[in-house]
Amino acid sequence: MKTLFKNCSVMDGASPASGGLSNCMIISGDRIEYIGDVDHEHVKIMEKEPDARIVDLDSRCVLPSFIDGHMHMLLFAASLTKPSVAHCDNFHEIRETISKAAKESPDAPRLFIQGWRQPATHGAALASMIDDIDPRPIFIDAEDLHSTWCNTAALLELDVHDMQDPVGGHIHRDENGRPSGLLSESAAMTIAWPHFARVSSDEKKLACIRTGIRAYTAAGYTGVVEMAMDSGVWEALKVLRREEQVNLRIAAHWLINPSSTTEENLAQVDKAIEEHAQYNLETSPAFRIAGIKIICDGVIDACTAFLSKPYTSNNALPDPLWDASALQKVIQKADAAGLQCALHAIGDAAVTLAIDSLESLNTTGRRHRTEHLEFTRPEDARRLGTAGITASIQPVHCDPKILGAWPDLLGPERCCRAFAYREFLEHGAKLAIGTDAPTALHLPFPNIYGATTRRSARDHERLVKPVNEHFKLALGDALNAATSGAAYSCFAEGFTGRLEVGMKADFVVVDTGGDWESDLENLLHAKVLETWFEGKRVFKLGHDLG
Repeated sequence: MKTLFKNCSVMDGASPASGGLSNCMIISGDRIEYIGDVDHEHVKIMEKEPDARIVDLDSRCVLPSFIDGHMHMLLFAASLTKPSVAHCDNFHEIRETISKAAKESPDAPRLFIQGWRQPATHGAALASMIDDIDPRPIFIDAEDLHSTWCNTAALLELDVHDMQDPVGGHIHRDENGRPSGLLSESAAMTIAWPHFARVSSDEKKLACIRTGIRAYTAAGYTGVVEMAMDSGVWEALKVLRREEQVNLRIAAHWLINPSSTTEENLAQVDKAIEEHAQYNLETSPAFRIAGIKIICDGVIDACTAFLSKPYTSNNALPDPLWDASALQKVIQKADAAGLQCALHAIGDAAVTLAIDSLESLNTTGRRHRTEHLEFTRPEDARRLGTAGITASIQPVHCDPKILGAWPDLLGPERCCRAFAYREFLEHGAKLAIGTDAPTALHLPFPNIYGATTRRSARDHERLVKPVNEHFKLALGDALNAATSGAAYSCFAEGFTGRLEVGMKADFVVVDTGGDWESDLENLLHAKVLETWFEGKRVFKLGHDLG
């Protein structure tokens, strides 16, 4: 069946922001057949066909559907059920929020909380600070997901008392050697994260993921790049796809955690290669293993990002989470097997390490990626494009609301180099925009707003001063990075990410909230009214499409 969409503005072509002159679109099956003027002869012929379906979009905009270039599926899905302390500015508010959550869930065997921001407690995260709130185990994920704050009951449940620190992680301890309450970096990722999966039934995990996928569909996405895949999540997704239609393409990167031996590191890569052999772009374009993910450093707020010079606040100079030689062995094996390598790098020294490592592979066509790139030196910003490395960025992370501690941690001079997006683009790097959900909202328009204004989407009325406005992106560049750029980042640009004849009919119908070109504030009022995936409407605002 063919469908004609008319009375709309189709934002097609190289710059979705321009809108061009197109005021209608025809789809046939799962593909776009025509984009152009409603008075064209092709449209007139189609309107006379007996089974033609005509949809009047009431002057709405049609955009390519969004693709989240960096997210975490199970963690995001679980976050939809976890109480959050992200709004809390101090310890008192955190305690009040947890107490309220405990009272609202009297039968829950344990409490999972999310959104802790280190500045709210001045970096302190002791079990004793929350032990008296509730006797049940309490697990509090940091907003950046790089650490988990536990009460004593949770530490006992995790059985970490005699456990050695995992490679690249730290079980914080008191002066007597007892776990004090905080698991950071790979200790959170290899101890706390798997624990949540273990204590959740298969049915709960599946229900959770279903909810997460529906949330992404409602937000206007038809694809995601998952950046923390492991066997537990992968097997759950396989079951889900066998049981029902999934209206979201998933290109996943297998998380490689640092181990004590080369053999252990490479065994993880072998698992990714094994799954990729069965689920790849040719055999399974909507559900596949695209590559591997390696976390090279931590985050600025926890003073665990790998910097070239010490933190201003405490003179700390942490090591990277991966030894350069061990890192090289892992990415060489993955690259030789045709996998993309995605390297998390936030501090400037980590960015240098990531680019050096990927550049040495000399396989620019593989579209390897560097994730986050929050603090970069000018010379490294220039190298990305030359090396063919995708700059995978998350503009929601440059929101002034969450950067209050940075001037003290880095000093004002280094803060001026934060989130240098325009510089990456001007030097030829491909940009892919993601949200890093659940570390931030998964919604696309606050992300685009942050990229183009560098102002706060979280508190836009009060926090009006932008962060490094000289690095902001033009509207068209930001929209492209969230659609075609994200598609390019995972080799999907041949069938999605753009509105062009022959492409998959993946698009969203949007109430823009006003003219974006004249006032970018309207991005915060934009609404996704409909999401279409492969020619089928899979979301309509106010309707349950099952």
